[in-house]
Parts: sequence; C-alpha cells; structure tokens
Amino acid sequence: MHVTTLIKAAALVITFALVAVPAWAQVDNPEAGADGVCLGLDPITSTALDPLASVQVIIPNTGPPWHCNVNCYIQADNPFAGVSAHGQLLITNNGAVVPLTQRNFELTDDAIAVSEHENYLEVSSGVFIPNLPAGGRIFACAAHKLSAVQPNFNVARSCIKVACFDHRL
Repeated sequence: MHVTTLIKAAALVITFALVAVPAWAQVDNPEAGADGVCLGLDPITSTALDPLASVQVIIPNTGPPWHCNVNCYIQADNPFAGVSAHGQLLITNNGAVVPLTQRNFELTDDAIAVSEHENYLEVSSGVFIPNLPAGGRIFACAAHKLSAVQPNFNVARSCIKVACFDHRL
C-alpha cells in the first residue's frame, strides 16, 4: 500500500513539473518548450494584417537548430445581417507571413434558415517551422479582410499554441 501511494505521488509531482512553466523559461530543460495564449474580441476593419493572439519565444543557443510547431485558432463572427464578409487567417513569425498558412473564409448571413448558413466560423491554421536559429521571435495569429469593400467582421476569440524542440520528433 505504501509503494502504491509513493508511485501516485511521484506521478503527480512529475505531471505538475511538466506543465507548470514553459520549458524555454526553465534553466534545467533547454531542449523543448511549449506555450500558448487566447485573447478576446478584436474587430477586423481593413485589409491590413491585424495581429491577434501571440507568443514570444526565446530560442537558446544550445547548438543544434530548433524546430517549432505553431497552431492558430479563431472564431470569426459576422455582426451584419444580410451581407457576407470575406476574411483571411494566417500565422506570422516576427511580423512576416509564414508561407502556406493563409486560410480564406466567408461569413454568410442571409434570409436562409440559420441551420443552413451560420454567421460565425471557427478557422484554424498550423505550420511546422524547421531550423530556427537562436534568438527571440514572436509567433502570432493575424487576420484581415480580403478586400476593402467587404464588410468588417469580428474575431470573437483567437488562440495560439507553440511547441519548440531542439530535435525533430
């Protein structure tokens, strides 16, 4: 009975140690790191990139190159009745668009029953970025209207999750 209790306590301690602090902030584990954040309402009003949720990552100079998985999720809402809004979600790395992460979407609100045309969407994008050098970078979700004549829309919630490693998985 005492052995079982010790094993359960050890498993609990290990679990808390693995999820408590992003690993790139830990001195004792420089090989991997994971972090994420979610933000609330952000109106999208132009064709310029509007940064949403973001995570700052400091990649240490430990020798081998680092590789990061970045995932972005948003809920886009159309606040206007009877019109459609067209937008795009993408991921940026230090403000530059990460290639192949652009996701176009259309928010429809019309006279058809709500069950056939919702006026909100959940949109996501993800990317694996290999061979990143040491130093700081900011990964972010961003959104914008596809054309200036399109109506504005809202991003009700945006989330980004980043996991980085100094070896390929």
